[in-house]
Amino acid sequence: MLQEPFLCVLAFFLLFLTFIIYARLDFSITKDETCDNRSRAAVMVEHIRNHYLKRSTLFQAFETQVAKLKSSRDINAFQAAAKNITSDLRAQMLDLPSSLKSESPQLNDRVTELQKQDKAYRDFQSTHAQLVERLVSGKINKAQFVDAEALLTKKRDELVEKLNHLINTL
Repeated sequence: MLQEPFLCVLAFFLLFLTFIIYARLDFSITKDETCDNRSRAAVMVEHIRNHYLKRSTLFQAFETQVAKLKSSRDINAFQAAAKNITSDLRAQMLDLPSSLKSESPQLNDRVTELQKQDKAYRDFQSTHAQLVERLVSGKINKAQFVDAEALLTKKRDELVEKLNHLINTL
């Protein structure tokens, strides 16, 4: 009673599986250079996105440490954690092949702009950390800190927006 429906389902399954396998096979004699370049560029874009996802988690960890510094006022613990995060950021430098410029100049331009924005964000973070350290050590008062932090927060939001836009448009 159930044998005929299972045979029909199995026949359709094998038919679809055969079509899937046939579609995945490449019977072309010559290589399509543009297709190869597109696939290499797609792999590179995915690599860049994963790379900046890892860097953004390190950026968040640094901001968390700055927030902890404001609450705990322990400069030594902050400096140790910041040193670890900075070394992790240096280890996460993006290695791009030199052939990227010739294969995909548009992608190369976007990656260059992404690297500029990344450097600007790292500079922002160091400026913010120095400002918080100055507040904790008593070199500036709370009102000056609040004003400076408001400007830095606005700048950070702009940088994060630019970075996210660049990553999404790769």
